[in-house]
Amino acid sequence: MGSCCIANGSDNVHDALHEALTVTGSNALVKRVGCVGMCHQTPFLEIIAPQQPAVLYSRVRPEHVKTIVRRHFKPNGLAVCRT
Repeated sequence: MGSCCIANGSDNVHDALHEALTVTGSNALVKRVGCVGMCHQTPFLEIIAPQQPAVLYSRVRPEHVKTIVRRHFKPNGLAVCRT
């Protein structure tokens, strides 16, 4: 969460990530990191899942986050819609 990352929208991506994880019920640790020296590619989102290769996304926007979360995490059950 360096200043360049924040200027490029990392805070918004971070918020969208927490929202997407909550909606899906996915249990994932979200870790903020400092500058990685590639400001022109930020915001980054790296997914590290057990027994899978790490996947790094660059230039992530909040509207991309739901798709990324669904790609890597299965929901913890079905949502029930009551009317």
